[in-house]
This record gives sequence, structure tokens and C-alpha cells, in this order.
Amino acid sequence: MQQLQLHSQSKLATLAPLFLVLIIDAMGIGLVLPLLGPMFISHTSAFVSTNMSTGMRDLLYGTTLAMFCFFMFFGAPFLGDLSDHLGRKRVLLICLFGTAVGLVISAIGVDIKSVFLLIAGRGVTGFMCGSQALAQAAIVDISDDTNKTINLSLISLASCIGFVLGPIMSGLLTGPSLLQKYGLASPFWVGAVLALLNGVVLVFTFRETFFPKAVQRLHLTKGIKVFIAAFTNKSVRRLAIIYLVAELGFSLYFQLIPIYLVNAYGATSVQISHVMAFINRI
Repeated sequence: MQQLQLHSQSKLATLAPLFLVLIIDAMGIGLVLPLLGPMFISHTSAFVSTNMSTGMRDLLYGTTLAMFCFFMFFGAPFLGDLSDHLGRKRVLLICLFGTAVGLVISAIGVDIKSVFLLIAGRGVTGFMCGSQALAQAAIVDISDDTNKTINLSLISLASCIGFVLGPIMSGLLTGPSLLQKYGLASPFWVGAVLALLNGVVLVFTFRETFFPKAVQRLHLTKGIKVFIAAFTNKSVRRLAIIYLVAELGFSLYFQLIPIYLVNAYGATSVQISHVMAFINRI
């Protein structure tokens, strides 16, 4: 009985930092959305020139959002391959510390009003977002038939918590708070600190769950190959198209909400964060 209890505690110690990885990854996505609308769309924003046209503001807003997903498209499959080569723990640490670097670059970009650095930071963060898939893989590695279903459901729960906490954190940090003097950059700085702390926790608590038996060849373009395979395979093509259209529709709706709130109501980042957190909770 005591041995079984120790085994359960060991599994819990391994699972806890993995769920924290999932939460922080989702927070990294959610914390940015309330900020970009006021930064790019609001004509009172000091981040972009007041003489910039509405079309250019919309283009920069969309590019900043798209850069994260674009690099995640290439990074997630590549980092998955890399974890099959080096093991889950090493690559998870690379992802977490890389995420921290990306958030710091974005924070500096916001501080010095550099659109290029902000977009570059979002690209780095997106490429390193493969930690979410790696954490899921590691959780599956240590799950068995008795707990696999509940562990997979907890993965979804952790992601949902992160999506809710991200906008809430943006609102708290950009509103009246001790970090208000850092302005819109404060959520990026705090996100970077959380990623670093999670990496430190992972170093001391996480036990490797996958041990490569053979050297794997790395493919940076695996994301493209998987995407093409999904649409050339007749058995999954229809489902892939349906899922693609559904995700496209939701992303258009979800990412245009901050623009609408700024244009229609002159909403601030704090007000937008409340709306986004409520939508994510639903």
C-alpha cells in the first residue's frame, strides 16, 4: 500500500508541472488579445503613429496575431520531432526558456514602441509554443488505461484555465496595480517570469517520460507535410476541411472582437480583457 501511495505521489509530482506548462502556454495566447486592439486600432494610442492609416493599423494588428500561429505551425511538429530525439524534458525546457525570451522581446518592443520587435517576439513565442503538444505527449506517456481518459480531460481543463487567466492577467496588470508604470508591457514581463519559474520547477520535479531508442531525423517542414497529408488522404480530407473552416470562422469572430470594442465603445485594454475572459470561460 505504501509503495502504491509513493507511486501515486511520484505521478502527481510529474503531472503538476506539465499541467502548469499547459496553463502558461494558453495564458501566453490569451494575454495578448486585450492589448493589441488599443495598441494598434485606437487613434489615441502612442504605440503607432497618429498619422498611420486605418488600413495599415489593421494590417499590423492582423500580422502580429498571425505571426504567433504561423511560427507555431512550423515549430510544434519540429519540436515534437526533437523531443523524439532528445526526450521530452530537454525540449520542454527549451520551449519554456524560449517562450520567456520571446515574451521579453515583445515587452521590449512595447516599451520602445517598436512594431518590428513586438512581431518578432510573437514569432519566437509561437515557435516555442510546441511545449503544449509536448506536455500532452508526456502526460499520455505516463498514463495507463485506468487514468488516461481523466488525464486527457484534465489537459483540456488546464488549457481552458490558461485561456481565462490570460485576459484576466492582462486586465489586472494594465489597470491600477503595482506594475501599472510598465504599461502595456507588464503582461509580457510577468508572462516571461512565469515561463522561467515553470522551467525551474520542471528541472527539479519532472522525470523523463520518453527515452529515444533510435536517432530520429529532424524535419523542419513536417508541419507542411502533415497539412498536405491531411488533405490528400481521402479518409480525413472532409473532416480536415470542416475543422479548418470552423477554426477560421471562430478566429475571425474572436480576433475582431477587440477591434469592434475599440471602434464602437473606445474600450481600454482592461475592459477588453473582461470581455475576452468571459467569452473564454463560456
